[in-house]
Amino acid sequence: MTGRVVFVTTELEPLTAGGAGVVVARLAARLADAGRAVTVVLVGGTGEAPGAYELVAVPVEEESPASRSRAAAASLAALGLRAGDRVEIQDFEGLGYHAILDRDHLGLDTVTLTVRAHGPTDRLLTSIGLDPPEFALQRAMERAALGMADAVVVPSAGFGDDLGRAYGLDPARVVVGPPPFEPLHARPYDATDPPLVVCYGRLAEVKGQVDLMRAAIPVLRDIPGMRLRFLHRDGWHIAQNRAMSEVLGDEIPGDVADRVEMIEADRDELAESVAGASLAVVPSRFESFCLAAHELRSIGLPLLVADLPAYADHLDESTGAVHYDGSVEGLQAVLQELLMDRGRLGRLAAAPPPVVGDPVAVYGAGLPGPRPAPARQALATRAENLVSAAVPAPEPPRRPIQRLMRLIPRPLARIAVAVLPGWLKERFRSLADWRVEEMRRTASDRRARIRSAIAAGRFPELDDPRVSIVIPCFNQGEYLDEAIQSVFEQTMNDFEIVVVDDGSTEPSTRAALGALDWPRLRVIRQANRGLPGARNAGIEAARGRFVVPLDADDALEPAFLESLVGVLEESPAAAYAHCWGRYFDHMDAFWITRPFNPYQLLLSNSVLGCVVLRRDAWRQVDGYDETLVEGNEDWDLWLRLLEAGWDQVQVRRPLFRYRIHGNTMSVDTLSRLEHARTELRRRHPALYDRAAVTKATHWPWVTVVHRERAPHGQDLDDREDVAAFGDTASILRSTTGKIVVEWDAFTDPPADVLRLVATALETHPRAATATVEGTPVAWRRWALLDPDAPLPDSVEVGAKIDAAFEPTLWRGMLPTPGWASPEDLPEPELEVIRQPPEEDGPLPAWISNEPGSR
Repeated sequence: MTGRVVFVTTELEPLTAGGAGVVVARLAARLADAGRAVTVVLVGGTGEAPGAYELVAVPVEEESPASRSRAAAASLAALGLRAGDRVEIQDFEGLGYHAILDRDHLGLDTVTLTVRAHGPTDRLLTSIGLDPPEFALQRAMERAALGMADAVVVPSAGFGDDLGRAYGLDPARVVVGPPPFEPLHARPYDATDPPLVVCYGRLAEVKGQVDLMRAAIPVLRDIPGMRLRFLHRDGWHIAQNRAMSEVLGDEIPGDVADRVEMIEADRDELAESVAGASLAVVPSRFESFCLAAHELRSIGLPLLVADLPAYADHLDESTGAVHYDGSVEGLQAVLQELLMDRGRLGRLAAAPPPVVGDPVAVYGAGLPGPRPAPARQALATRAENLVSAAVPAPEPPRRPIQRLMRLIPRPLARIAVAVLPGWLKERFRSLADWRVEEMRRTASDRRARIRSAIAAGRFPELDDPRVSIVIPCFNQGEYLDEAIQSVFEQTMNDFEIVVVDDGSTEPSTRAALGALDWPRLRVIRQANRGLPGARNAGIEAARGRFVVPLDADDALEPAFLESLVGVLEESPAAAYAHCWGRYFDHMDAFWITRPFNPYQLLLSNSVLGCVVLRRDAWRQVDGYDETLVEGNEDWDLWLRLLEAGWDQVQVRRPLFRYRIHGNTMSVDTLSRLEHARTELRRRHPALYDRAAVTKATHWPWVTVVHRERAPHGQDLDDREDVAAFGDTASILRSTTGKIVVEWDAFTDPPADVLRLVATALETHPRAATATVEGTPVAWRRWALLDPDAPLPDSVEVGAKIDAAFEPTLWRGMLPTPGWASPEDLPEPELEVIRQPPEEDGPLPAWISNEPGSR
């Protein structure tokens, strides 16, 4: 990787204090000296760049983590970063939260956004047993930023494993990048007698100096003349809200006070300050690396350290360090044992110090790139929910105002809310929200209409229903009635409903299931088997030729059955019919999935899970895989149906309603997209081994359109060649390449011209065209087929290529259903969110690798 490196920090040596600032300053200087373009964004600080790199000082409106995070995001958006650039943001204070959350809107979608783990506040507070409520938001922002990052850079593998377990991080996106450690000059080991024990580093609760003091008191009393020396910079004790030096001083009893020394010292004075010491103790309760420990070992002192994951890679007896169990009692026992064994101390001192490794190697090739768009969006949703949960909830509406809202006629209430001044409207909404009341009234009206139709005999029992709606339910009783009502509102009446209670444990859900009294509805109860097992059980009990897997928290539009069953009956080769969706509840928008493509189905799931499915096809492939309890059971089913030779059919209408609320299973599933890809590749080796052939048919990287002469001698095989002797627009209807190149643009093309042009567009996902001296020579297909495709840019091909001609392609020249924005949506004023019909141009490495590899 050779792009620009941007560090985002609130600390920078020597402009501000803090260990993270030392790491950032040293890394920035080393990279700049090596010729890399480096920018340091200092949030909330000022000053001149202290090194050979660019410094951007960013003011903040207020001293809060949220304000600093927003300022960091705005500053990154203003830098004009491009694909290949890399941003590294500190972990503490959640500084990267807003930049990673809003990356697609900030133009950072092609930039690798990483978080460097210096030591999250969350882990620090946990290690000292504190949970102050005022840190709740900051801790949530930290956790969210780490979870969304393209990569988390950790100073040691042991700490990375520990952090990954604590936060559920993808191990493939946790990379080791040691801090720039500068060893001190070693000096001969000249331990005095009686012994001197030293402790060096900033005073803080998390650094454990109080633990050392308590452990050392009995040892001081037991070994006459022994001394304990704290070499420190003072810090603050959070729990007691006073200086650490005062807290530590209170721990020193009078009978040993003359043998405990408190000396302010810094790194430059360390070698002299530890002269004659027998042992150095680093009693930290939490560390991510600990430069102080490595500096003490570089001088030649033996170490006694707590058994922390951060030390697992480097510090053990072979490198001069002994571990204790982290308790005061354990520290006391090992401290006394070592001081009584001078021979062992000598052997530890003579051991070679640990080798840390190259701190800038991680800035080369091999770093994970930006996450796939579906995973980014899912992780952002999960992050927003996590951070929202850390903010105190508003007071619930007052009951008298709620009752008043229910008495106001609809037209009057709408007018009143519309004409109220803004400040009063917000105050009124804080007491009772008319939108919520409108939803309640609508649901009540719907229920009354359905009950009236049932009473009128519109839904007699059926012996042979055409469609079975299978609704698994695990602790989702609050939504179940709405899902069932949406079935009874269908324009097609030939259905039954099978509800599967998948071992629900919530009393409210169990009560809701027990109260179901709808016609044509059966309830099956079983021990919890997970979503795929519940679907299989319901489909096994179903009687219809077609089945619909409907989750208990989702719903159907009235025309769902009529439209999808009808088109499936007309398509005997298709195993299932699927459609577009509409988000509801916490969000109101249309979700338009991309056109179905067998090759792209190998890369990500473009089919909504609620389909009309042939029961015979489901049975042929043995149903849903019940081991996939964490998600992707529907994607796996589509792949098995594809393997079995089945087709599909898509209805381009939003007929399925997907509820957005909290961390749904779909959100968690999408957040694990990369892991899912690897797992599905392992499960379907034959299908993925044919991926190159499938790609050549359905998604070649380049479509080459030629008229006067055919392309020869090119080194790019991943293409289709089309002779165009008529209207180019009509010819494009039958081509499938991701990128369309007009071959006649090139007068004397080099052998790699197609690869150069395709790569230029591949590395600039927002570019619609690749140009040579301003002339478009290649187009991204999406931009040709959709006038509104969000691809505003062009990229100049940086090579010496002769190109001069009159282009025959233009943006949106061929509006095509499934690619262009639909014009006949039922509520055109709503937001339309489209799944981009774009995936990797070349065959991804994880497909071409052996099954099970990344």
